[in-house]
Amino acid sequence: MSADAGSLSRVRPVETRAALDGYGLDELHRLVAEQLREWNHERFNDPSLPNLVSEGYSALHTAWKGQPLKRQSTLIANWIVRGSFETLVGGGTSVEGEINNLLVIPSQVRAKRGDVLVIGPGGLQIVLEEKEFFATPDDLLYRTERDATEAGEESEPEDVYIFEIIPGIMSNVPGELYTDRNVGMEAYRYVEEALAWVDSQIPAGTSATIPMSTIFPGSGGWQLTHIGAAAGVGSKPIGDPGGAHVHYNIAVPFATIPEFLREVGSRTWRDQVYGYHTRAHLADGLDFAAMATTRFLAWTATGQIPSSPADLGDVIDAPIREAQELRGHLALLYVSSAALVNGKIRLGPLTKHTLRSLYAIIRATSLGC
Repeated sequence: MSADAGSLSRVRPVETRAALDGYGLDELHRLVAEQLREWNHERFNDPSLPNLVSEGYSALHTAWKGQPLKRQSTLIANWIVRGSFETLVGGGTSVEGEINNLLVIPSQVRAKRGDVLVIGPGGLQIVLEEKEFFATPDDLLYRTERDATEAGEESEPEDVYIFEIIPGIMSNVPGELYTDRNVGMEAYRYVEEALAWVDSQIPAGTSATIPMSTIFPGSGGWQLTHIGAAAGVGSKPIGDPGGAHVHYNIAVPFATIPEFLREVGSRTWRDQVYGYHTRAHLADGLDFAAMATTRFLAWTATGQIPSSPADLGDVIDAPIREAQELRGHLALLYVSSAALVNGKIRLGPLTKHTLRSLYAIIRATSLGC
């Protein structure tokens, strides 16, 4: 059995009239200019940019117009630079590294989780993250209640601020309009080394701090926000294992998601031996996606769905981009649903996008509806 790509891509005609009001277009223009400036592209201050943004918005498929303005702005900026809405070459990669050094913000400074303290080379940001430590009556902080108990201390849980380091999106392949990987990771390593120096100066778990401005003096590409300028940096809690808890943000083209999930499933340590269903859910999700996609392919090509999965053969591996994109979406749908049922978000890969927005993309590019 065979099916061609054209039979799977009956896409609606593109809208030709912008539906945003004046304020929305102004905001979209601002976001596109911001993106072009981040890419160091000469057109970010082009007088004709507002007209280009309106033209790009008009050319967007209807499904994309339901996306947040920030997402639309990235697509339009890419269209201005490359003449295409396709954004994935290598897709760009970054990390989020949580390091448990204490951050102390004066009470008179308003701050909350997610606020930016420092902006560094390559678009790196240091933001406020929250973590639960355990405080003793004599103001020592332990990483866990067990650490405190084993030290003979009574303790109470206390939410404190810690570091989250987020480098700018870094290029995966030459020619991408993202931060050079060497620049991004050098900035990240600088922060890790700076915090290791703080640990060498301040005993673990104590309340002493060093001014943030001592570590990031406002030169060499580092800039403190008003919150960062007021912040103090402390050591890690007693019992902390050291290092960082790193989340990898990897751009994965839809059509390669099945292979990506299979790779994650084969390498994750989260299996039933340790009380996790991560590996099993990934395997089940891939099986479900393969079954549903092959039936869809059969129906598209012949108008019939075979009664037995065995009749479908190895059609699932057909080199049809739209089919593999659908397969990836269904696998993500399965593992995300499993997370909701289990009440745990420990499934290895997690999409940064809502399932609703992913479905809108699939409708526009793969399902043809």
